[in-house]
Amino acid sequence: MGPPGLTVVGGDPLFCDEGGGRIHRGTIRNRLRYLLELEGRPPEDRFSPHGLRHACATRNYERGVDLVAIQQMLGHWHVGTTMRYVTPSSTFVEDAYRRAISNTLSELTGEVKER
Repeated sequence: MGPPGLTVVGGDPLFCDEGGGRIHRGTIRNRLRYLLELEGRPPEDRFSPHGLRHACATRNYERGVDLVAIQQMLGHWHVGTTMRYVTPSSTFVEDAYRRAISNTLSELTGEVKER
């Protein structure tokens, strides 16, 4: 099996070159860099394939995807590694905190909230 993110579960390459072989991760990085330069993005707005992995993990987590499912998508051995990839926005954290406080207060006062 190849590097995480470049191989699907069955072991076949996810990204192939013109000959059908596995694309080297450096090739993907260089093509992305070239396309971002061609687009005229300033250096501070550019990103890497690895940055896309972090963004994908975070967005999926914020949309309610289970952390273990994200771990499997990214090909990590340990969920702790996946936790380092996920960087939720401050708005997401604030909303989660407010929901937790609201739910706790409702339980303490005996109010039943519909979800």
